[in-house]
Amino acid sequence: MAAHLHVHGPFSHLDGASSAADLAARAATLGHTALALTDHNSLSGAVVFQEACLAVGIRPIVGAELTVESALGTPSHITLLAPDQAGYRHLSQLISTAHLSRPRGQPMASQEALAAHAPYLIGLSGCRRGEVAHHLLLGHGEQAVEAARRLSGLFGKGRFFLEQEVCRLPGDRPLQRATRDLGQHLGISRVATSNAHYAVARDFWLHDLLVCIRTRCQVDDLGPERPMNDWQFLQSAEEMLCGLPDDPGAVAVTDQVAELCQPALPDARALFPAFALPPGLTSAEAYLRQLTERGAIWRYGQISSGLRQRIEEELAVIAQTNFTDYMLVVAEIAGWARKTGIRTSGRGSAADSVVAYCLGLTDVDAFARNLPFARFLSMGRTDPPDVDLDFDASRREEVAAHVAARYGPDHVAAVATYVRLEGRSAIREIGQALGLPRAELGAIARRVPYYVGADNLRQALVRVPELAQLQLEPGRMATLFAAAERLADWPRHLGTHLGGLVLTTGPVAEVMPLQMAAKGAVVGQFDKRDCEALGLIKIDLLHLRTLSAVDEAVTLSGVPWENIPSDDPATFHRLRQAETVGAFQLESPAQRALHRRMQGDRLEDVIAATALIRPGPIKGDMVAPFVRRRLGKEPVTYPAAGLEDVLQRTYGVVVYQEQVLEIAVRVAGFSPAEADQLRRTMSRARSKAQMQALGEVFCSRAVQRGVDGEAAGEIWQTLLGYASYGFAEGHAAAFGLIGYRTLYLLEHHSAVWYAALLNHQPMGYYPPQTLVTEARRRGIGVRGPDVNQSAMRWTVEDGALCCGLLQVRGLDQAEAERVLANRPYRTVRELAERTQLSRAALQQLAMAGALDGISSNRRNALWQIEGQAALRDLPDFTAARRLALEMAALGLAVSAHPLSFFRPSLERAGVLRTDQALCAPHRMQVAVAGALVRPHRPPTRSGERVVFLCLEDESGLLDVTVSEAVYRQSADAIFGPDAWLLAIEGTMREVGTGANLDAQRVTPLRTYLKQVGPAKLPLLR
Repeated sequence: MAAHLHVHGPFSHLDGASSAADLAARAATLGHTALALTDHNSLSGAVVFQEACLAVGIRPIVGAELTVESALGTPSHITLLAPDQAGYRHLSQLISTAHLSRPRGQPMASQEALAAHAPYLIGLSGCRRGEVAHHLLLGHGEQAVEAARRLSGLFGKGRFFLEQEVCRLPGDRPLQRATRDLGQHLGISRVATSNAHYAVARDFWLHDLLVCIRTRCQVDDLGPERPMNDWQFLQSAEEMLCGLPDDPGAVAVTDQVAELCQPALPDARALFPAFALPPGLTSAEAYLRQLTERGAIWRYGQISSGLRQRIEEELAVIAQTNFTDYMLVVAEIAGWARKTGIRTSGRGSAADSVVAYCLGLTDVDAFARNLPFARFLSMGRTDPPDVDLDFDASRREEVAAHVAARYGPDHVAAVATYVRLEGRSAIREIGQALGLPRAELGAIARRVPYYVGADNLRQALVRVPELAQLQLEPGRMATLFAAAERLADWPRHLGTHLGGLVLTTGPVAEVMPLQMAAKGAVVGQFDKRDCEALGLIKIDLLHLRTLSAVDEAVTLSGVPWENIPSDDPATFHRLRQAETVGAFQLESPAQRALHRRMQGDRLEDVIAATALIRPGPIKGDMVAPFVRRRLGKEPVTYPAAGLEDVLQRTYGVVVYQEQVLEIAVRVAGFSPAEADQLRRTMSRARSKAQMQALGEVFCSRAVQRGVDGEAAGEIWQTLLGYASYGFAEGHAAAFGLIGYRTLYLLEHHSAVWYAALLNHQPMGYYPPQTLVTEARRRGIGVRGPDVNQSAMRWTVEDGALCCGLLQVRGLDQAEAERVLANRPYRTVRELAERTQLSRAALQQLAMAGALDGISSNRRNALWQIEGQAALRDLPDFTAARRLALEMAALGLAVSAHPLSFFRPSLERAGVLRTDQALCAPHRMQVAVAGALVRPHRPPTRSGERVVFLCLEDESGLLDVTVSEAVYRQSADAIFGPDAWLLAIEGTMREVGTGANLDAQRVTPLRTYLKQVGPAKLPLLR
């Protein structure tokens, strides 16, 4: 039968060319009963591999090819297999040691570490890079004997095997005979392997290409690591016997080794640590009840009978599902953060829990909103509850450090993510390996939209207008596209989850291998999905830059954040006017258009808006009926009887995920757990067959409960159009509350809020330039940096925004501190001598205008920085050139807007300012110009590719809609490498209380002005 015991998959990182599913399917086709996965220094693929093997009836063997120190002068390889769960724990620890004891990216285990864990493992001597094979290839017989004897002693009798590699490489036969003779001499069995890197021989080209990407060579180059032939695939028993004529018994030994191994992955459901109870308490359930009741008094003042019943029901489910300790742990983390002064906010499905509200994990009152607890947790659910805690981004690491200190650093690890080959990276990396010109690849990659995956690049080349305009020959890139389709989402390298942490009772390294991430954090090799599959409970300690800005603005303004009135008329007036740029979750063009139409006047409208501008409601055509019904222009109807109380708050329109769950329960008789599984399956499934099967189950069960078949089908279509991309109501309420409060700050403390936003970039929808423009439009002064006046960061002085020194590019914290510590300065020379800044830093300060107070002539200041004396008659740069240098140094324009320099030519050409266009009558033809801001192509109900963008000039923003036809003509102007200043001709259209421009022609500004007449244009780039 010949089990394969040395196999590489995708997580050998560019050294394995077949997925776990393909490897398992091929092994099953060959009639193998077992298969091992032995990726390089990694168990990252173990969970998916085990699932793939069990799905086709193959016994999965967990293993790894480990890099080990040796006396060879170069590291050696050894193949390790975990025979059981104890062996798995030791293998995981050994891999962790190999990573954490060495510099990042250079894992290697010491001989001592190998010796400590070897008795629990099965060892194979390894490929040609193994110590034994290496000595045999060099003819060092004595050293080979010594190495084999030593390794056999480490693993124990019958646990170490000499690897007979069947790869048909030069020198194979002499090496095989020498290995056979060595094994017979020492009494060590041999085992045949193919050191497989792909499932079938025809995929050799793909493996070779991956090696080229990894080693940064091209397919036309010679490379020492490139495979020499196509024999490293999953061979049949006959092929292995044919390739091993001098030691055929080694093929049969593969089955003997496989018999020693059982599925080894741990069941981690019981590994979450017990919460350390206060003295005198012995029951976690009793302590959670105590904290909940204390929190209920804090939140509600008194506990009504209805509230008591809801709390009791939730506590019972939490206890019965064994998540009491989990709730106590997250409550302690959130409580510690609040006591330490770290701003926190909870979101996600935890907002559907009254207990979570009482514990301070969320500010959403699930009792008042009648949110179903089943969205958070229910009997019969196999997945853990989801508590997402957002913290002030600048202090999130303090929270993570507290968790590590409380539970022990060995018991806490970050969850992995994997950076994968996607559309743009596939173009660059595969293209370079194929030897295509880098400039051409860069031009293509820059035009590939973010939503285009590696598996549909071929179609995108024709369908995406900015790519189609390149007029590339598809046949010339056929190999690139074929490889990209095969390698779509292929793991490229390990990254760190934004906030996920795993806590375990024992060392985390016994559950999953650990390694160092790029930013110095210790991260496990399993991602979110793997952790969930194993039963590991993940705690999400996320960071939200908005909370950092909130903390700063609240501190400076003195506004009581938690007590901001939820019915402030001025704030809602701003909302109805769509003056929301800078407000969390409420500022995008789609949100602003919705607010103009909906004319919201209550917090509930803000929450609904947060959920409505999502792909699900948009594609399901739920936005328009919601708005019409909200305004009383359409009667409220319900898809089925008995759903009034479920959909009343949203006027009969499905807006929230909780409504999907409740409809499944009431219409089709699903249990809460079944309804949540339906939601989860719908949100993850992508095939039509899966969706059709789900629909048949829903409709049949609805009909059994007396629902008309046609009506059941219509309800299913409503859910189908929504559930994949919808918001939970609790999540929307959490975000909507933050959004409303930030809008309050924007209305009543504008300058302070803008300064806070600018100090915590990148964040929000718009770039800093737009925030500065909006501030100036609202009458807030904006001052540039000044070495004698500026603070480190953006501040507010006399009601004006003042640019901080750290906004200057190339100036680091230490240099800025030296500028502050040694001022005032009277001359450029004084500044240079006292601060000892580099020439480059001084030049950046001069270009930014930070030296204007001591040398108003910026050209002269740069001249002095070069060590020359100031010149009286040296002319300064033109105003446009000064602005260009300022933008280069600051990343934004502070002294003026770039469009102001074009304004004389624009006025002569009849081009309106954006504020003038906004006042134009409905359907009036206009021409406007401005800087391009955030062009994007969200999904539309019709499926048409529409581009939405903003034009920004010195008077503000104008929202623009570009139809597919105009987009096809103007793709390069909007998405090309030089897209910046545009002129757009089109028709104004009323949208609620505002207006939008429907584009009919989009042209680069300079091209447009040259077309309409001669003009002297400023040089800004």
